[in-house]
Amino acid sequence: MRGGKTHKPCGWTGKILRVDLTTGTVREDDTMTYGRHYIGGRGINARIAWEEIPPEVGPFDPENRLMLMAGPLTGTLAPSSGRLTVGGIAPQMYPTSRYSRSGMGGRWPSELKYAGYDGVVIQGKAEKPVYLWVHNGETEVRDAGHLWGLDIFATIRALMNTHGDEAKVACIGPAGERLVHVAVIQNDSESAAGQGAFGAVMGSKNLKAIAVRGTMGVKVARPGPFLSMCLSVDRRGIVPPKMGPPKPSPSPYEHVQACSLACRAFCVTTFRKNIPGRVYPGLNSGQCHCFGFPAASLEEDFEARVTLSKYGLNGFDVPYGIARWLAMCAKDGLITDLDGEPVPQWIDRKTPSRFWLTLMRKIAYREGIGDILAEGTCRAADRLFDGKGRRFLDAIYPGAPEAPLGQVGHWDGHGTWAGAPPFPHWLVSVLIWTFDTRDPGSDTLHAYTNRIQSWPVERGGILTRSQMREVGKKVYGTEGAFDPEVSYEPASAKVLPAIWHTDRACVVSSLVVCEQFFPQVLSEYTEDHVGDLALESKLLSGATGIDVSMAELDKAGERIFNLERAIEVRYGRTRKDDEKMIAYYEQPDDKGIVLNREKYLGLMDEYYKVRGWDPQTGRPTREKLKELGMHDVAAELDRRGSIP
Repeated sequence: MRGGKTHKPCGWTGKILRVDLTTGTVREDDTMTYGRHYIGGRGINARIAWEEIPPEVGPFDPENRLMLMAGPLTGTLAPSSGRLTVGGIAPQMYPTSRYSRSGMGGRWPSELKYAGYDGVVIQGKAEKPVYLWVHNGETEVRDAGHLWGLDIFATIRALMNTHGDEAKVACIGPAGERLVHVAVIQNDSESAAGQGAFGAVMGSKNLKAIAVRGTMGVKVARPGPFLSMCLSVDRRGIVPPKMGPPKPSPSPYEHVQACSLACRAFCVTTFRKNIPGRVYPGLNSGQCHCFGFPAASLEEDFEARVTLSKYGLNGFDVPYGIARWLAMCAKDGLITDLDGEPVPQWIDRKTPSRFWLTLMRKIAYREGIGDILAEGTCRAADRLFDGKGRRFLDAIYPGAPEAPLGQVGHWDGHGTWAGAPPFPHWLVSVLIWTFDTRDPGSDTLHAYTNRIQSWPVERGGILTRSQMREVGKKVYGTEGAFDPEVSYEPASAKVLPAIWHTDRACVVSSLVVCEQFFPQVLSEYTEDHVGDLALESKLLSGATGIDVSMAELDKAGERIFNLERAIEVRYGRTRKDDEKMIAYYEQPDDKGIVLNREKYLGLMDEYYKVRGWDPQTGRPTREKLKELGMHDVAAELDRRGSIP
């Protein structure tokens, strides 16, 4: 189904911007080379990675591609559609850097569409610092010598002074310039591509920023029906009605707002203004997302958040990964201080603000021990304290110490940011974590875990256990999906929802919309309490004018995830790597429950079977790849001797 008409489509702009920083050349590619088969965002990124980034390419090699890809719904009024997906070889991955992804919201993704592009693919390395100025179909590679060394906020202000207040800026701070393995790409809405350390990839290419301004809009094929659908979608399916809409903040210094264009969820973002600093004098303003710093006061927490944003650091890994690991090392006597600032033996609300600011400065500027911590916790554990701190990794990083992902546990029922519902429901989270190529907490898990958290009567929601069973049967084909009495058997009760949400997440991250909003599994407005599971296909059809069924979209999601698995296979991934996750979950959760290894291996067997993957190697079979239309992928894996 690859290919399409050459005239400008609807939904998509029809053009992908290509920039080679080594030669300074710019060209445009046809989006529809990929669009009909891989949709956009996550899907197109994975296809380009398969075709253009061989496994021997490192994250800081000029041959690495940095891809910022929007989707056919980005920039429209589709709820939560102001997003894109970033892809490329990610420095944060451990033990070897390899292909991964990250999401970014805010206003920048939509502005890119309005400037005429569905995405940007950047390769090569500039001789000196540069930035891109993209405006209504025109692109310039400009000198950024005056910007190099500036923090995130100062860079954005400088480029808005140059190109106008309406320009949208995505950039890196000191951490990205110094190739820190937890450096982010951040935009002027303070949304960031956090996981993966793609900020360091920008830094390795001497690319400081991408400033965008567009006024061309996005053409929608069926504007009337599309607008009606967008207006009819609200918070239904996100939380049960008894929870009500978000309440306004009682503080005059803050208000609730959405984190990206066209979103009406207001789920995790607060804007704060003029909060006085406790360590550095002055007033701080900015957005707060779901992460936070354990600190003694709002002022200290917010000062740490703002400082982290200025440096361009990962707001999840620093407080919940690096700092927590250091605290464990301090408790064991391996470290006492950072340049005279004591390292606490426990991270809690008593953690002094000066510790956070000292830690972030040292990492961002690679000062002293910060030069090693800047490589990421797992790599730092290999080099510091004669490796004695490696034993603490498995409390923080799923799969550690081998850590096939190198990212902090997140919505997995264990660890720092457990989030996931109680056993046996967290078995679904474990399966999703086991087979993904990165932390899936931010783009896959919420759609399952948030529903389990808030909808059942026993957890404060409105649906009885019987009603939840019926929803599970209608959505996943197994009533055990939401049943608290069903654990390892039947295996389908956990495997089917894990696969369903993984494939649907590939669709959501390709359109691109937010998985806090999609898919809408539950609804208080329907008799059977099942939400509109075909909403994504209806919105895509309305935007593009191409009638696409939800079954076709789900098949595209399956195709994308199998392609990502094929990319992993090129790096040598096998079932043995999947099984490295098990030890992390053999630690007790907050109820003292641990994963049963033998029974979980049975769930894995069922997962491989349902996926059409070989249960011995954990790799997609030739038949499965051909079924999904990826004959060339099967042929290359066959040539490498990597297909069962």
